[in-house]
Amino acid sequence: MSKNNTAFTLIELMVTIAIFSILATIAVPGFNNIVNSNRLTASVNNLHSTLSTARVEAIKRSKSISVERVGSSWSNGWVVYETDNSDTKLFSQDSIPMNISIDSSSSDDLVIFNAEGRSRVKHWGNNGVVFCVKNKSGRKIDVAPSGSISITEANCS
Repeated sequence: MSKNNTAFTLIELMVTIAIFSILATIAVPGFNNIVNSNRLTASVNNLHSTLSTARVEAIKRSKSISVERVGSSWSNGWVVYETDNSDTKLFSQDSIPMNISIDSSSSDDLVIFNAEGRSRVKHWGNNGVVFCVKNKSGRKIDVAPSGSISITEANCS
């Protein structure tokens, strides 16, 4: 009577582990780029939705609503409040992920939407808030005088 063993040999197991480690080495850097890209998109969309919600609240309440950065940079977060009563905080955002940087040195530190949804602060234009990741891709948020909010691609240095 013969016994048939159906187990893996040590060599087969080592070859499989070697192939897996080679594939993992190739895949991990690409996965990091995807994660960074998703963090960038989430951060940009978060500020965009905050600005959009503030504009809607200004129209709904018939009052001016401000979106102001926390501290000296938009990367520290932002807060939304009634312009005439800064104690009336509507909502806020904590700081953004560490691997996302924000270049906003040339943009204003706040946006004010009036009761008609228009921006009372000058047009950000080329000076919008620019979000960047390590691989130098980025997005810029701009607020026009009409109150419309746009997102465009940006080059980061």
